[in-house]
Amino acid sequence: MPNSRRIGSVRPWLVLSLLVLLSLAWSGAGATDRENGKKEPSQELQVDFDAAARLALRQSPSLVRSTLEIDIKRMDESDSRFDLFFPSMTVNTRYYINKPQETSTQPFTLDFSSVGYNPAVSYFSLQARKLVTQIAILAHMKVIGENLHRLGQSFLELAATNQMAVLQEEMLALAQKQLAYAQKRQDLGEGTALEMEAALKEVEVAMAERERLRVAEKTLQARIKLFLGIPIHQNFHVDLKSARQQVVGAFDVARASLEEALVRSFDLKIQSLTRELQKYQILLAKAQLLPTFTGGVQTPDPLSVVNARGLFVFLGFSYPIWDGFKRVRDISRNKAVLKQIEADQKLKEIDFSQKWGEAQERLRAAGEAAKLSQLHEKMTELRARQSDILYRERGEPLTLQIEGRRGYVESQKNVAASDLQYDLAQLGLRALSGDLVYRYVDESSWQK
Repeated sequence: MPNSRRIGSVRPWLVLSLLVLLSLAWSGAGATDRENGKKEPSQELQVDFDAAARLALRQSPSLVRSTLEIDIKRMDESDSRFDLFFPSMTVNTRYYINKPQETSTQPFTLDFSSVGYNPAVSYFSLQARKLVTQIAILAHMKVIGENLHRLGQSFLELAATNQMAVLQEEMLALAQKQLAYAQKRQDLGEGTALEMEAALKEVEVAMAERERLRVAEKTLQARIKLFLGIPIHQNFHVDLKSARQQVVGAFDVARASLEEALVRSFDLKIQSLTRELQKYQILLAKAQLLPTFTGGVQTPDPLSVVNARGLFVFLGFSYPIWDGFKRVRDISRNKAVLKQIEADQKLKEIDFSQKWGEAQERLRAAGEAAKLSQLHEKMTELRARQSDILYRERGEPLTLQIEGRRGYVESQKNVAASDLQYDLAQLGLRALSGDLVYRYVDESSWQK
């Protein structure tokens, strides 16, 4: 019996201890699961150039400022529209602590009146604001074109760097093969220390070049990720399978014309709208010669000692009779500015034509360099096959085969570099022609 009482008194504490241990274990497991959940990598985002371009249009930090500029100009346009149809009104009140005893009017005044209203100025201001909004839209399109150009350059450079990195792995394998051959000759007493040292240096150079290409790849990927506004923790992969086709493949350089490029140029469109805007500035200057109108409703003034009550409507106008001919000179000044803008427009057309000619010349030069690299690649390929035959069938040294193969791989790297320059030249011409930005953006979508 005593033993049974002792067991019965201890049992509740055992149950309580077990419950506490189970709860701690459960909470620890939950915390571990949460920690594992935090460490679980996010889903990888994979984009090609088309997807990257559309993603950039939605969220790239580089395009936010110009987008907000359009919204600001639209608000300015709304202000001008209200000024035209609804002149600004002010209300003035005044309460008199004491007033003349002879008057029976209320001891306060109430006055609703419009600020000087010039319908011509309001109308021309509204039209000018509309043009300013259109200029902001074109400026945004220009920024989009510049950023798509840089994005295309990054994709082309990354694709070429990736191709060179693959070829560099083969160069490293050849250098290591040469080193093993030199080591074998030295072990047999046929090689020299200088030959071994040269083979070691070739391996070091090949490894350093491989590392340089790896760093270049990471840098280009980080640049694309930063431009797209992708969070740092987001896993990101660039799909390069169709990079060249997407960036320059859809553009026919043979059909690109200066005339069409001039029509599409955002700089020239902006300059043309600036010219139209200046014409409205001249009209606004002329409208300043017209009188401004005022109107409103007011109560009698107690100080006028007039026994009257109610509200009285009034209309009037104001016109400055002497300003030193400033308004007349302002018209002449704006006409002179218009002539300057027209002269700038001609200069911009000349400058654009010069840029177009330079872009075509770069394309031709890059094309010739690419053809030369391809011919050199064919030549080194034949030499590599020849050295391989000499090694296998005539027993020539392995070094001859390695050198032939190395020359061929080096020529392939040169072809990749020259093809990159040709693609960049094509991209430059495509961006200058306006084909790149109009491929992804419809200018009319910004109109409201």
